[in-house]
Amino acid sequence: MAENLKGKYFVASRGFYGTNSVTYQGIELEVTKFNHDYTNPVTSFDWENTDKASNLLAYAILHTIASPTVARVFANKYTQNVIKNFKEDEWRMEATEVARWVNANTNYTVEIDESDEKKAAQEEAKRKQEELEKEKRRIKREEEFKKQVQEKLAKRTKKMLTQKKRPRRY
Repeated sequence: MAENLKGKYFVASRGFYGTNSVTYQGIELEVTKFNHDYTNPVTSFDWENTDKASNLLAYAILHTIASPTVARVFANKYTQNVIKNFKEDEWRMEATEVARWVNANTNYTVEIDESDEKKAAQEEAKRKQEELEKEKRRIKREEEFKKQVQEKLAKRTKKMLTQKKRPRRY
């Protein structure tokens, strides 16, 4: 059975002085583990461009989800297609997105547990339906409350008008 990638995320954040970090499942990806250019080493990952640090990030992500071979062969393409498009200082990407990219853009296949995907989609649809029903109930309660307030105001206004019409007796 394939590793369940649902709910596993790559999370990136830009740090001060160019110390960008990327974690997978809460564990930081080490730049030195993936950096094999010892003459000109990269000190942190990067994104929003296609430079060496961005390419190293693509390599690390593909290596983590697919394999070292996929990472070596397709890191440049992944950098061009995905990594350079991240514009925010902080971003998050689910592992299944990487697996889908590998399956669609390479001759390799990363198994995705589709039953979990379908189950997650069904749960999301159910959650949205429940939120919709909850919102409908809230609106209905508000309309009932508004109607009650209007009725009370109408009674109060009517009472005030009848009191004004009666002459006061002293």
